[in-house]
Amino acid sequence: TKSVEVALKYGQKMTTEKNSSQSSLFGESSDISLGQPTLLEESEFENNIIIQNEKAAFGFYLSKSPLDDFKTDLIEFSNAGIQLNSKSYNLYKVGGIINDQKILFDRKNNQWAIITLECLHGRVEVFAFSHVYEKYKHILIDDAKIFVIGKPSNRGDNDPNQVKVVADKIFDLVNIRKTLSKAINIKIPYSYKDPKILNLIKDNASEFQGTFPVILYLENSDQRYDKIKLADIRMSSDIASIESLRNKLDKATVRIGI
Repeated sequence: TKSVEVALKYGQKMTTEKNSSQSSLFGESSDISLGQPTLLEESEFENNIIIQNEKAAFGFYLSKSPLDDFKTDLIEFSNAGIQLNSKSYNLYKVGGIINDQKILFDRKNNQWAIITLECLHGRVEVFAFSHVYEKYKHILIDDAKIFVIGKPSNRGDNDPNQVKVVADKIFDLVNIRKTLSKAINIKIPYSYKDPKILNLIKDNASEFQGTFPVILYLENSDQRYDKIKLADIRMSSDIASIESLRNKLDKATVRIGI
């Protein structure tokens, strides 16, 4: 029994010394409290910064494309870069984000560029020769979102799936709808005989007031179109206005003239 008491006392002594040695790491006093570190308040990154950081880190956009905010306008105004389409046009209209560009010099030592444009669907190669490059070079920077109007190019290989464009005009993609809109064109097929067509157009113009003229293209029995400008009607080209007009005139084709 005595040996057990000695063992218990020895164990208590060892425990006391152990606790004492642990507290002594921070000083003689054992009454020590560690506070929580102060964290700085920071606002979340904006979406454009997030997607640019994704591109820098991974080489591609992970969460969303910078073109998502312009999708409706790109579909409205483009005839290339929005879907798989091997059809050729006399004039290309295409928008996207500058993925890469090569700066070159012509025989007169003037700068020009070959620009790779990342579109909603695929890529387009754009040739901006010296007179065009000089005019628009202030917006031709890496990751810039632009819209190009130009003629087809036959430079290099003749891959039918690779659209190549010789740029005539280049625009900033921001506010491209206001920049390009010139008129509201309405094509009415010969079979569309609804007498309310004109009133529906007037109602839409009243609801979505704007500055753009409305032009009717009326198909006749010879499958040709008579052009009629509605002199007293002006309308907005905003997305809501065009969608409303298309819903009202469901058998007609509504396009923004540029």
